[in-house]
Amino acid sequence: MNEIKIPSIEFVRLKKGIAEEELNDYIAENDDDSFIVYLRCKYDFEEEWTYLTECAAWNGCEDTISWLNDWYEGQQNVEYLAISKLGEGYDC
Repeated sequence: MNEIKIPSIEFVRLKKGIAEEELNDYIAENDDDSFIVYLRCKYDFEEEWTYLTECAAWNGCEDTISWLNDWYEGQQNVEYLAISKLGEGYDC
């Protein structure tokens, strides 16, 4: 019978208002390969935050995060709220 591998998932709440550089450092230090990032952002002229969930992976060659979507924060204020680590799969 074929075994199905299910990834382990760990939710990690980040400190309030973490910036992209700090997120890069956290991911590099914790050796995470793939993850879901929960973030919020807004332009300076907006009053309300927009909440997003983005998939990303660690790019060890460039020591930075590679985002699945090519979103760009531009003039937005961005805060990274939490991540879900998508760890190694385990057998069912």
